[in-house]
Amino acid sequence: MDILEWDDFIAPDCGLEGESLAITIGVFDGVHRGHQALLKQITAGPFLPAALTFRQNPMRSLSPQNYPGDISSLEQKLKMLECLGVRRTVLIDFSENFSKMKGRDFIDLLKRSGRVKYFALGRNFRCGYRLDIGVPEIKEMTRSEGIETEALEPVMEGGRPVSSSRIRAAIAAGDLAAAAALLGRNVRIDLRGLPAADTGGGFWYDAASAFRITPRPGTYRVLVYGTASGGKKETEISINDGKIFIPGKPDEPACAAESVEFIEQASGNGKPDAGESE
Repeated sequence: MDILEWDDFIAPDCGLEGESLAITIGVFDGVHRGHQALLKQITAGPFLPAALTFRQNPMRSLSPQNYPGDISSLEQKLKMLECLGVRRTVLIDFSENFSKMKGRDFIDLLKRSGRVKYFALGRNFRCGYRLDIGVPEIKEMTRSEGIETEALEPVMEGGRPVSSSRIRAAIAAGDLAAAAALLGRNVRIDLRGLPAADTGGGFWYDAASAFRITPRPGTYRVLVYGTASGGKKETEISINDGKIFIPGKPDEPACAAESVEFIEQASGNGKPDAGESE
């Protein structure tokens, strides 16, 4: 999969002349079942499938005090997009200038490239400064250019649309079964790049400092990937205040861990720490 910066992608001399792209746009945090439906749409046709996404969730910039954290790291997101058939990903830095861009100007920049032939968007998709345009306006803007814009109905679970916010709420509550049902796979937290503290018997990973969402405080059964032996192992970890503790042995230090996958899927599987209210 090719990865381009937004400024390079819209540059007239970017070297991508002659391409025909099928594009979907979104934050894609978690690359959940709703996102997967959009990706399936752009990979099913004759055009090169491309995803426009953000290097970090815009909510981290707009309202950091209210943002609960990312479901997936950027590295996880890019890997999942590639595995689902995306061949080009365009990364957008949510700068102050970009945040003030009107939606029509954003779509115009994509139109001017002449490469976009198809948009797949969620029915409720909106973009631009203060979310000033949605799918009806985008359809109107692109119709005259011969660009097809298709609006997909949301994927439903339990009578409600699948969404990243639902997944974050389920993870925060320790309801990993609900989160897995919405994601279409087990919850997995990327540990790479997180601050780590050696306790002598393992390591604490500070997920909260890197805006990674974690389940409620308690103990959880997981698979730890990227151990010193290069494989994975099943163990029990502890979570408290956005920090993840992985026990380690001298011959297999916890600092070698790359990610943890939660494998107990019963609702409310996190066992509360002593003194925590049920």
